[in-house]
Amino acid sequence: MRVRKARRGTGVAGGSQTRGDSAGVGAVPFGVDDARARKAGKGVADTGFSNLRVPLVTNVDADTIETGEEAREALIRQVTAPVRWEESVRLLIDEGVNTFVEVGPGRVLTGLLRQIERSSLR
Repeated sequence: MRVRKARRGTGVAGGSQTRGDSAGVGAVPFGVDDARARKAGKGVADTGFSNLRVPLVTNVDADTIETGEEAREALIRQVTAPVRWEESVRLLIDEGVNTFVEVGPGRVLTGLLRQIERSSLR
């Protein structure tokens, strides 16, 4: 498996709020307050989404989606739901993905990905 740091302008995965200390981390809550979540959800609900050009694995469901409606619903839920990052990565690996690119400062996700890969080989 290949893991690399993204060059500027590359967008694949990452974020400053993703956290965890081992490959055993399943879901990670962020603690967004309800008023902010409702406001963000309303804005997303009122926005049109086209069907996706490529399948997308959502962190909220750890499942593949393809339609604009599924993307809208997942994005609304992701504001307050726990992130299922490890399950999402395992799904991608099972689907044959072998290159991951981390976007953003630091290398936290790269480290977690390597731990997931090692635990898969046991």
